[in-house]
Amino acid sequence: MPSIQLPQDDIHRWDDALVAFAERLRGGADTAALIHAGIETLAAELQADRVGFGTLSADALSFTVADDWSRPGPDALPSITGTHRIDEHAYMAGLLRQGRGVVVADVRLHPEFTAIAGVMEAAGIRAQLVLPAMDGSRLTGAFFIHDRQPRDWACAEVSFARDAVERVRHAIERRRSEQSLQALARTLEQQVAERTRALRESEDFIRLALSASGGVGVWTYDILADRIVCDAAIAALYGIDVAEGARGVSGAAFFAHVHPDDLPRLQAALPGGVAGDADLELEYRIRHPDGQLRWVLSRGHTYVGAAQRPERCTGVSVETTARRQLEEQLRQAQKMESLGQLTGGIAHDFNNLLQGIVLPLQILQKRLGPAAEAGLQNYLDAAMAAAKRAAGLTQRLLAFARRQPLDSRTADLGSALADLEPMLRNICGPRIALALDLPAALWPVVTDVNQFENAVLNLAINARDAMPSGGTLTVSARNVAPETRPRGALAGLRPGEYVCVAVGDTGSGMAPDVIERAFDPFFTTKPIGQGTGLGLSMVYGYTRQSGGMAAIDSALGQGSRVAMFFPRAPVARAADGLQAPAAPPRDPFRRRVLVVEDEEAVRRFAVELLREEGCEIREASTGHEAMTLLETERDFDLLLTDVGLPGPNGRQVADLARENIPGIAVILMTGYAEGAAHKNTFLGAGMQLILKPFDSAVLVERVRRALALPQPA
Repeated sequence: MPSIQLPQDDIHRWDDALVAFAERLRGGADTAALIHAGIETLAAELQADRVGFGTLSADALSFTVADDWSRPGPDALPSITGTHRIDEHAYMAGLLRQGRGVVVADVRLHPEFTAIAGVMEAAGIRAQLVLPAMDGSRLTGAFFIHDRQPRDWACAEVSFARDAVERVRHAIERRRSEQSLQALARTLEQQVAERTRALRESEDFIRLALSASGGVGVWTYDILADRIVCDAAIAALYGIDVAEGARGVSGAAFFAHVHPDDLPRLQAALPGGVAGDADLELEYRIRHPDGQLRWVLSRGHTYVGAAQRPERCTGVSVETTARRQLEEQLRQAQKMESLGQLTGGIAHDFNNLLQGIVLPLQILQKRLGPAAEAGLQNYLDAAMAAAKRAAGLTQRLLAFARRQPLDSRTADLGSALADLEPMLRNICGPRIALALDLPAALWPVVTDVNQFENAVLNLAINARDAMPSGGTLTVSARNVAPETRPRGALAGLRPGEYVCVAVGDTGSGMAPDVIERAFDPFFTTKPIGQGTGLGLSMVYGYTRQSGGMAAIDSALGQGSRVAMFFPRAPVARAADGLQAPAAPPRDPFRRRVLVVEDEEAVRRFAVELLREEGCEIREASTGHEAMTLLETERDFDLLLTDVGLPGPNGRQVADLARENIPGIAVILMTGYAEGAAHKNTFLGAGMQLILKPFDSAVLVERVRRALALPQPA
């Protein structure tokens, strides 16, 4: 046993050290941190060469040193971290299991260590102090303090070490207790959370059940007290404070949000409109405090008291604004599609009729020549002018109906707008300022540039007419990323990247009912004779046909802005234009043409016109007739065919002609064609498209070009 006595100053210093050590242990985060604090304190106060802690294994056959400290210096003792067999230290293990410490002043002189003294000295152990860490009566580990030289351990040193180890043990127990309490608290919190979640799921289930029957918020109307109590969902919908809604608001305060036109129906349906126990269902509008008009569907049941008077009404409500908007968008889309089919069909038939008028008139003009009587020539000129005006009208109808053939190519709309600037300034005149807002780099789009220019000029003319007293006409363009794409009127636009071109004015603006009908064909607010009502409808049809959309933003007194959205062209787009297959050498004096047209008048005059040009003609009125001729006669130089034919269509006839007669020239005629709306995808290689009604000179020019014949002087 130790017998050396130390000065009182050292003893007092260790008392202070124990107090400080106890304070330090309070901040220990875990067992490892507490043990490390004990190692550092023992090393500092006892001036030992090495201090560490070993943990006894579960089977009590080994101990593991995970943390030790050695006095720094060139001759510092090596770390002994690792796992060691317990049977090498049987004597020491026996004492430690009894809760007793092991105090050795010199391993060479201690009878229990003389046999292994050499091994211990090799590990830097000449003197050692080992103190057990107990968990009740069970040994869990031990602190060890080593010196490389013999050392007579003073009683105060051993006492200090025991106190320090005991404090570590208490701190570990306290930490474990705290951790157990924390684990228990977490378990309780988890149980509470699970029960809360179960309750919430139950509430969600009820809410879903309500939603399935048309409601997401619950309300109760105490008719006798004239108080309405509602949940948070209803409060948010009506713009009522949630706390006030839970306490209850007066019927007047609640109904103040209802649109005045719908309020009488709602008030009648709640108490007065129900005779006895009954269900009610009503859809009405409310005005939210943010100024927006919202649609609400309410369903409820009225309960009658003993006096057979309605006393209470309980129900659910759901906002139906989005559904109403979708229904309106669908209705508008169906209306525009129906109008498009109607106007497209009319334009197609009208173009065929016009073709039967234009060709005879032009043949008659040609045959009469310069010697025609002046009065007769004037009549012919007037008839031709009227036919051309009618042709222009049908083209605008086709534009609205999305049936006009588009020569779509990759285009830079910024350059196209810059080229239009002189014409736009002429449209504006001296009283209207033109403002161009064109960025340096717009994304490329795929569209028909000629139709784009027509659309911009149409919008510019409308904007000018809306500013009779002068103002500013603004033409702007910008790239629109998916996340910045507007909603509302453009909700039907497919996600993606777009180029937006807008024409705005500072004129009188439009009322909501005018905006709703602005794209309808023949709708105009201009005086009779000053507008056809086809300008905006043409813009709408053209943008839809180009894969985009048009939208109007306007308010009375605040001007108008019409925006056109065009999808960004793919990064790697194939070069526009197709090359025709090489044609075999032709006999320049043999020009056999197959004319296929179901309209007899058009076919007759086209045949007559081409015969005058020296062509040998075969004609057919249906796709089947044409295919029969192509199977039996394979020496045609040119196929001139209408697209819309009874039986196989013109494109199918053209495909057979190309298969049977490689290199045959093909010209397709159309009043409109679903597939011909995009030339580059409808036409095969080397095919041409000519739009009805066409001039006789245009037909002759196309035929000569297709046959590689010289043009007339």
